[in-house]
Amino acid sequence: DFEPQLSLNWLGKRKIDRVSITVDPNAPARRPTAVTLIWPGGERDVELDERGRARFRSIRTDQLRVRITGGSDAVSIDPAGIGSPLPVGISEIRFDGLPLAPRALSKRERALPCGSGPTVTVNQEARRTQIIASAADLYAMKPTEVTWCDGSDIDLPAGESAVTADRSDFAIPERLDLLGSSFSHEVLPARTTDEGPVSRTIQPSVGSTYLALQHNANPGWVATQGDEQLEPVTIDGWRQGWRTDGSTDPVSARFAPDRPYQWGLGVGLLLLVVLAGCALLSPRRWPGEALPALQARRIPDTLLLLTGVALGGLFGGWLGLLAAVGGMALGGATLRWLRDGGEWLVASLVFVGALGYFIRPWGSSSGWAGAWAWPHYLVLVALSAALVVAAEPRPRFLSRMKGSSIKR
Repeated sequence: DFEPQLSLNWLGKRKIDRVSITVDPNAPARRPTAVTLIWPGGERDVELDERGRARFRSIRTDQLRVRITGGSDAVSIDPAGIGSPLPVGISEIRFDGLPLAPRALSKRERALPCGSGPTVTVNQEARRTQIIASAADLYAMKPTEVTWCDGSDIDLPAGESAVTADRSDFAIPERLDLLGSSFSHEVLPARTTDEGPVSRTIQPSVGSTYLALQHNANPGWVATQGDEQLEPVTIDGWRQGWRTDGSTDPVSARFAPDRPYQWGLGVGLLLLVVLAGCALLSPRRWPGEALPALQARRIPDTLLLLTGVALGGLFGGWLGLLAAVGGMALGGATLRWLRDGGEWLVASLVFVGALGYFIRPWGSSSGWAGAWAWPHYLVLVALSAALVVAAEPRPRFLSRMKGSSIKR
């Protein structure tokens, strides 16, 4: 909302001449700095100080609209580094001359009109509901119950049923419980007798055909009852559960990926011990004993170029592979026609890529350059070209070109 506003009204006309607006320091919102007060007799622009306070020529009215026309500077930065302006917010607003205590709300429950509750669709059949709550509970935004408008029940066929609950103008669905005397697949709280971070021993309740744990469903959890592996299910849309045969035999659940993870740690520790032993037990030379001269070694140019192409494909997929090949072609062209000036051309590609981060730095309201792909491909082209430019001696297909020699 580019022009947010609050509509206020109270019993009886009262004279007001001061306003105080506060915002919670932890609220993800901007502090209002200017407002426009609108009432049936006119309107007035008011500038707020740093504490959100202002004094103005008195107004006598029983209703007022407060339109926010200015706010402090603040942006929200998401994990991708894209900044977006925060909305203006108000935690509390007070006017001098008005009573601080609001009128007491009724605590007597009553049924609101049909359609006030969420619309529940069962197998493409929409059913309207109505809220049963008190005005005090609604004002406090407490969870309330709803009931069918016509009071009838719903028959669920055998097998899978699609059930959705859509918000209404008054309420947002929080939880949906399907209850009935003929619902045989009851989910009872599971009692764990041995609980660890990666393993559980569960004692099923009598007559329970489903087990449910109080943590998120994860395909890594495996449960067995006796010699039979149980079928995993998701309970309430998020809880880890399993379907059982209704027996009371204990169920053993474990997080299967933990075992290879522990084996990997053990193998890594063993290799570290072997490496330390090889370093300590390696043959030691006596002082003064002549050491063989080190010979210069060089990675073959062909292997170096093939490695560059492979790394380009690894980092950027098929486009990265093409960027690596194109960069090497660019490196060969610079050696052929620009010679020593080729290094400057290759460096300019990195400069252009860095320029994107200058235009859109981290937290920019128009987006972060890190979300762009072209700066990364430019740097990949530059690195691939640098492999060719820096190669000495030059690769044969570059050094022996018809018409001229580029060897020094």
